[in-house]
Amino acid sequence: YSMEKIQKTQSDFQRAGVEISVLSCYVNPLAENVKKEQDTFCRFIDYAAAMGVRIVGTETGSVVSDLREYKKNHTEENFVRLVEALRPMLDYAANRGVMVGIESVAYYPVHNENTFARLKSVFPKASVCCIFDPTNLLHIGNYQQQREVFERFIQMHFKDIRIVHLKDFIVRNDWLEERPLFEGELDVECVIELLQKYK
Repeated sequence: YSMEKIQKTQSDFQRAGVEISVLSCYVNPLAENVKKEQDTFCRFIDYAAAMGVRIVGTETGSVVSDLREYKKNHTEENFVRLVEALRPMLDYAANRGVMVGIESVAYYPVHNENTFARLKSVFPKASVCCIFDPTNLLHIGNYQQQREVFERFIQMHFKDIRIVHLKDFIVRNDWLEERPLFEGELDVECVIELLQKYK
């Protein structure tokens, strides 16, 4: 996209009274060609800066194509790889006045409240925020403890949550499959209650 087209799009949204809070750019920081992923993300940072959008969001990537082997993403080696891949992206974002929103996913290196806290500790506070997607914190081993999983995360990170992304899930063949909101097993009332509790 040209910057002229991006700015025109933003003007159209402004005229319609629509505020854009976040641009999603779900790259894979653990891809073999990490430079390509970084370049794509930095291009979206440019788009965000041109549109006056404060956050560009991503997840933390995978070294496996079959997520049933997700434990390979939870190694120390891949957490370190993730940090090194994110560093230039976050530096670029900070220089453009944009924050990077990190969405924790049960199958990726940043997968719960503790790994998100660890990631935050590496980078300046002003550069990273949280995109909270409760369904993404769940897997076959914890989906029946939704309240505990969500409350632990929100209690630890409520000051950093800037965006809430809600989608649903069903359990099929010992795996969680995404579904539209209110068409699955997500305890939406619990999520709303906890977000209100921690403001």
